Amino acid sequence: MGRQGLPNLNSPVSLLPPCSRTSSRHVTFTPSTGLLILTDTNSFAYKEKSAELEVLVKVYLDVCCLCRPFDDQKMNRIHLEAEAIKEILMRCTRDWTLVTSDAVSFEISRIPDRTRMKKAQNFTDLAKEHVAITKTVSLRYHEFVEMGIDSPDALHLACAESAGADLLTTDNTIIKIIKKHRNQITIEVKNPVEWLMEVNEHGSKDTQ
Repeated sequence: MGRQGLPNLNSPVSLLPPCSRTSSRHVTFTPSTGLLILTDTNSFAYKEKSAELEVLVKVYLDVCCLCRPFDDQKMNRIHLEAEAIKEILMRCTRDWTLVTSDAVSFEISRIPDRTRMKKAQNFTDLAKEHVAITKTVSLRYHEFVEMGIDSPDALHLACAESAGADLLTTDNTIIKIIKKHRNQITIEVKNPVEWLMEVNEHGSKDTQ
């Protein structure tokens, strides 16, 4: 998803708020395993721009997002999305809440590449909330399908909405379809790069 003002990929990519040096938990992403390793060290710790921005941030990543860091990074868009997703996941080890679901677990289990599947599963281990496919979620799913949203995407949308979490996806086609029904959906559905930039700028959609 193109957007003016995106970082130049020839420079180091950083989409999180300004930081200060302090003793804190340092997070390192390991591409070979898909693990986010936390250690206590003297490192840069991210600070919220003000205490007023310390609001609950809940985010639901679809499987396309969870697999993006393991895609070929030669394309600028893929690289930028992967960097944004890694930073979102790092924040979910601290003060943000990652939400996953039965739908995510099932979809990951069907990934034919076992190594890729395990890496995606490692990311879901960071989730603080897990949405089960309840009757309420199922009813909402059918409503979304009737709107013309494809079945897998409708289920992710129903799960994310049930948890009150913003849904992130790298599939722009899904985003365009869902935007047509914006007045019938209670959460944000966005590309991870756009979403992260907006949260960093405003703190949260609730603080705008």
